[in-house]
Amino acid sequence: DGIYKTMGAVDHFINSYPEDGGCSEGPGYWGAASGRLFDYLTLLQKASQGKIDIFSNELIQNMGRYIYRVYVSKGEYYVNFADAQAKLHHNGGLIYRYGKAIQDPAMQQFGAYLLSKSNGVERMTSGRLGSNLETLFSPEDWQSVPKTEPLLKQYYLPNLDVAIARDKEGTDQGFYFAAKGGHNNEQHNHNDVGSFILSYNGNPVLLDVGVGTYTRETFSKERYTIWTMQSNYHNVPLINGVAQRQGRNFAAQKSTFTDTKTGVRFSTDISGAYPKEAQVKSWERAYQLERGKKFVIQD
Repeated sequence: DGIYKTMGAVDHFINSYPEDGGCSEGPGYWGAASGRLFDYLTLLQKASQGKIDIFSNELIQNMGRYIYRVYVSKGEYYVNFADAQAKLHHNGGLIYRYGKAIQDPAMQQFGAYLLSKSNGVERMTSGRLGSNLETLFSPEDWQSVPKTEPLLKQYYLPNLDVAIARDKEGTDQGFYFAAKGGHNNEQHNHNDVGSFILSYNGNPVLLDVGVGTYTRETFSKERYTIWTMQSNYHNVPLINGVAQRQGRNFAAQKSTFTDTKTGVRFSTDISGAYPKEAQVKSWERAYQLERGKKFVIQD
C-alpha cells in the first residue's frame, strides 16, 4: 500500500510535464526533478523485479533528453532561463544511466563525456548518497561508450516554447543561440518572454544573468522587486516605458520555429506579456541564425 501510494504521487508529478519533457524550472533543477524521477523509477523497477518499467514511455524519455537538448558547450554551459545558473556541473553517472535505460545513445555518450571529465573522488563526494551508490556499483561499461558532447544543430521545445540552434552540428565553433516565448508564470519564473542568450565559439556573449542567492523575498510576494526577476534586466524591450508583468495571462503568442536553407528563424509576438498601460497591439521579436555568417535580432 505504501509503495502504491508513492506511485500515485509520482504520477501527479509526471502528469505536470508537457509532452516535450521541458523543465520550466530550467536545467539547474533537472537533477532534482527528472533526475530524481529516474532514481525513483529505477528503484521501483528493481523492487518489482522488472514488472514495473515505464522507461519506454515517450514522456519519460523526453524528460531525460531535456538536459542535453539545452546543453551549450564546454561540459558546463547550459541554457539558463528561469532560476538557473549558466554554468552547471551535472552528475554524469546519472545522465549515463538514464540514457541507457531509455536506450538513447546521445544521452549515454553525454553522460560518459561528463564522467570522463571528473575523477572518481569528485563523482563520489558530492550529490546524493543513493544516486552515488548506484553509479559506484553500476558496471563500468560507460568507459567503452564514445565520450561525446551533445552539440545539437537545432531543436525546438514546442510546449516550453524554447528554440535553440548553432552554426554547425557537433562543434561549439561559431554562433549558438537559445530564445524563448512561453509565459510569465512558469516554475521559478522570471519575466522574460521573448528573451535570449547568445554564445560564440562556446563562450557566452549576450547573457541571461540568472538568479542571485535565494532569500526570503525570492519566494514571497516581493519576488518581482528583485532586479534579476524583472524584464527590465532581460534583453527584451520596455514598451512605452512599461515592463512585462508576472502571471499566466502574460504570455507570448504565435511562436514559429522555421528551418530555412541557410539557417533557422524563431519569432514570437511578445505584446501579450505586457499590461494594457504599454499600449501595444503587436510586437514581433525574431531571431535568425544565418549559418556561417551572422545572427540577427529583429523587432
